[in-house]
Amino acid sequence: MDLRRPALALPLLAACSLVSHQIAATAPLENEAEIFVELQPLPGDAARLVFELTSVSAVRADGRAMPLEVALDGAPGRQRLLASGRVEAGTYTGLALLFKRATLGGSDLLVVKEPIHIEAPFAVSRRRAVVLWLTLQPASTDQRFAFAPSFIAAVPAKAVVALTAFCSDEASHQLTIFDKRTRKVTEVLPTGRAPWGIALDPIASRAYVALAEDDQVAIVDIANGAEVSRIRLNAGDSPRELLLTPDRRLLLSANAGSSTVSLIDPNSMIEVGRVQTGDEPTSLLLDRRGARAYVFNQRSSSISVVDLATRSVVATVPTENAPLRGQIDRAGTRLYVASPNSAYLAVYSLPDLSVAKRVYVGLGTSALKVDSNTDLLYVANGIDKRLAVFDPFSLLPIDYLEVSGAVSWMAIDDAENAIFVLLPDSHSIEAIHLTTKKPLGGFSVGAQPRVLALIGERN
Repeated sequence: MDLRRPALALPLLAACSLVSHQIAATAPLENEAEIFVELQPLPGDAARLVFELTSVSAVRADGRAMPLEVALDGAPGRQRLLASGRVEAGTYTGLALLFKRATLGGSDLLVVKEPIHIEAPFAVSRRRAVVLWLTLQPASTDQRFAFAPSFIAAVPAKAVVALTAFCSDEASHQLTIFDKRTRKVTEVLPTGRAPWGIALDPIASRAYVALAEDDQVAIVDIANGAEVSRIRLNAGDSPRELLLTPDRRLLLSANAGSSTVSLIDPNSMIEVGRVQTGDEPTSLLLDRRGARAYVFNQRSSSISVVDLATRSVVATVPTENAPLRGQIDRAGTRLYVASPNSAYLAVYSLPDLSVAKRVYVGLGTSALKVDSNTDLLYVANGIDKRLAVFDPFSLLPIDYLEVSGAVSWMAIDDAENAIFVLLPDSHSIEAIHLTTKKPLGGFSVGAQPRVLALIGERN
């Protein structure tokens, strides 16, 4: 394979820069397949070389080139989406990259005029997607200012089930599946319309995914990364968040469209009960005993309390503003409720649900998480690039964790003692170690990410 590489080796100091393109909302996959090219992290000293791409194409076995959309998301030093696109299903021989420009320390380099071909045989079926990891290798040149990069591309190995995590993307109708230890995307699973909430059952190797615009819940086999069945809800339900009880006997769906909660038997895949809630329920929370579910109704500014034994609403609690979501402290005696429209976090005592305190957190709260190991409360603000850490006794901020942007979701991985944050504006996920506060890296996800779910998540 001719990569136009001369004899004299030049150390490749690289960080590539491309214009980022937001992926527009599209219809779910039907007759096509999809390809995602993930650029792997470059070496630590790769900071001087900047290059731009004119095009990226997938090359079919018959020689035809299928153009992909160039869209380099994310920051240098981590895995980033280089290109993606819908293509014909079939067998492919690899990729073709055409470079537009490259500079080293501000000086222009001589760029090859023809596309660089990367051998990477793979096949992709109709309504499926394939992820390719693209790794930059040291290049050789015969001139001091020549640019002739070399790449290796390959389909990554699947993450083991215990290390698997998911992120739903409403606009692209897909799940991004990643390895929570390496913090790299390993698979992308096309779904039905507008995937939202995710509930995981690692014992049965199942992921339940709410399809908001299909009024269904998809069942995904975690081990093989394929959808195996669907649970049908009522027309107009528009399911949002899902919750699986600890005994795995009930799956709850907050149906924003019909202002109800569905109670589903996950084994028979049949709805066994339905309760009326306040208007537009969007998030769910289980109490520490697994006996009650708290349903947060945005439009009616209320909390519906569902008794799971009787499968009925036993209380409705008005809130000051439209509640975003809630969290319960380690002892199960306090319920924290956040609203982006209020500068105060409401603290309810449990089980009586009386207001015990109001805590100043500032306007724009966008995510909330209690660490059940330490009882610390993490609060994200929609305009602040940091997480405030609140002491459970004084309910005052005692620390901050720096992040790259506004956070819409938080999940804590128990094994790694790391908090994963979803950054919708940059279409990415980052992880921070909770003890050292050291950033652990991140990666790109879809254009409109909604929910993050980890196997082994600390609740």
